[in-house]
Amino acid sequence: MKLTDAERLARARRGEENTRPVTAEIRVNAQLCTATLRLLGKSGAVEDDRNAVPLPGEWSYECGPLRTAAGEIIAERGYRLDGGWAEIDDLTARTPIEPTGAYLALVERMYGPVPEVSALPDGVTARSVQRGRWQISKDDRTLWELTWQPRLDGDVWTLWGGPRATQIVSRSDSPAGALAPITASA
Repeated sequence: MKLTDAERLARARRGEENTRPVTAEIRVNAQLCTATLRLLGKSGAVEDDRNAVPLPGEWSYECGPLRTAAGEIIAERGYRLDGGWAEIDDLTARTPIEPTGAYLALVERMYGPVPEVSALPDGVTARSVQRGRWQISKDDRTLWELTWQPRLDGDVWTLWGGPRATQIVSRSDSPAGALAPITASA
């Protein structure tokens, strides 16, 4: 049974919700004086290797900046602390976390409707080739690729040109901004 795009997105969204981190853990390696921040899912396991982050510098568990550094990384990932740190053992501490509004908005953009490509001048067309990727063509057969990447700190629109669309022509936080070199020359 072949899934529709909407069914695939709904399945992917459920997967994100089921693996979304709910706990942050700091684990210190006493022998190496290093620490790692891990974001744990509902099962208590690291659901994604990107959620294990070495904390910079040399650390001991007693070091005050350790939890501050961990909190900064948690915030950069789109979460906020939802309680205090609890010591699990001499080298491990955990705290509940919850997604911020910005993170939830990112999830909406990732699994919701694809944004519209802004109005193009006469003689320029956009054809969707996959989710978040369009082929832009001009009447003179000039081709570009436009890509959209939803990100926590602001979506990125990139216009690619050159042989096989491998060179960045422009980058912007909006499709109109990325397409400006085309619309200016049309």
